[in-house]
Amino acid sequence: MCERFEDVLADYGAHLSLSLAPRTVQDHVGKTRQLLMYAEQNGLFDLKNLTSKNVKEFLVSVVPNYQASMSTLIIATRRFLSYLSDTGVASVGSEWELISPAPRHRKLLPCFTDNETEAILSSVDRSTPIGIRDYAIIMLALWTGLRGVDILRLKRTDIDWNRKMIILVQDKTEVLIQARLPLGVGNAIADYILNSRPETDSPYIFIRHLRPYEKLSCFACRDILSRCFPKADINHEAWDGKSFHAFRRTFGTRLVRAGIPITSVGDMLGHTDPNSAKRYVALDLDGLRICCLDISAFKTKKAGLL
Repeated sequence: MCERFEDVLADYGAHLSLSLAPRTVQDHVGKTRQLLMYAEQNGLFDLKNLTSKNVKEFLVSVVPNYQASMSTLIIATRRFLSYLSDTGVASVGSEWELISPAPRHRKLLPCFTDNETEAILSSVDRSTPIGIRDYAIIMLALWTGLRGVDILRLKRTDIDWNRKMIILVQDKTEVLIQARLPLGVGNAIADYILNSRPETDSPYIFIRHLRPYEKLSCFACRDILSRCFPKADINHEAWDGKSFHAFRRTFGTRLVRAGIPITSVGDMLGHTDPNSAKRYVALDLDGLRICCLDISAFKTKKAGLL
């Protein structure tokens, strides 16, 4: 792109970083770059000449690449145009029809049931050093809600044993979180460190058991479940939601079922968006049934509604 557009994009990225997580900033900047490159390729080098027609033509041109996520592109474009208007760089009329983008379709992914979590924990062979390590990792995910990447990055200095707390900066959001360390989880971690962890100077708690003794790879969580699922008699297919992240959904759903306020659930999980925790309400089927209205007064011939 031309130098002028690069400067605008750099300033916009710095503006976004004041309120959004780094990965969200990267996503918005990437989508905005597409708009600016489209403008440049069509002979528009001054944003003051940007019109709603230009924006519409850009959106139409990229539809094939955003068939399942067009709403995210519209939101990013709307945010950028608002920024241009607020800073006086450009002013695009409100007739560009981006006020109410279609809501993004979100698939409701499941959490693990109580029987499934018990089966997974029971399937771990805790008579081996690797089994003791895997058990501690699963317990951490199940009872703290930490993401797999944060568990694998966990260092001994991140645990305050006296206060029974885990204090770390999340990899995804770069936000500091303080998670309570339950007794059973602490015992599982201590058992691994004291009795099964290879001798090494690595600061990370969970490490490889083959030389070199270093931090586990990003595929370790997936490999743990691949070892557990056959023994736990749990079927897993691609995109069915039964991934390591399902432990985090299980933790969030349990909090909702226990009557913990949504805002508190979000705080405990380290969410930056207060609405992110609302997805766990949809997994609390018993709680949702309480909210159902009685339809007995309405006549119906649908057997499924009787």
